[in-house]
Amino acid sequence: MTYYTTFSSPIGTLLLVMKDEILIGLYFDVYKNKPEIQSSWIKDDHRFATVKKELLEYFNGKLKTFTVPFGQHGTPFQESVWKEVEKIPYGKKVTYKTIAEAIGKPKAVRAVGTAVGSNPVCVISPCHRVIPTNGGLGGYAGGIEAKTFLLNLES
Repeated sequence: MTYYTTFSSPIGTLLLVMKDEILIGLYFDVYKNKPEIQSSWIKDDHRFATVKKELLEYFNGKLKTFTVPFGQHGTPFQESVWKEVEKIPYGKKVTYKTIAEAIGKPKAVRAVGTAVGSNPVCVISPCHRVIPTNGGLGGYAGGIEAKTFLLNLES
């Protein structure tokens, strides 16, 4: 079964989606790949209690590592990128180029950027910690303001 709820955060309302007991989506309102809520989905706020608790603790600066189980399903390339993103420690930033090199595809920097931008579990899988080589912010599925907020929160 697929379940959903919403969560009001300091960076806007988030749509949370769970397949059985696994979080499979955390989407910003502005996220271009945000799914439409399906009639077969079940709204269940209670099922997301742990996710919401951890998000609140994170946004209050008290949580640095999420423990909620989550899953991301994409192409093998996307999944390899997302696995690297998950390794980025709290408060650290890495470049798209660093991730491309780590997955053995040093020339695939743009493709890495596209994969990072397709991350279905933002914040918990810390795609906001990935920046361009030039030190700028690059893009972010939740908008540049949200990325700036998250990076400042962790600094």
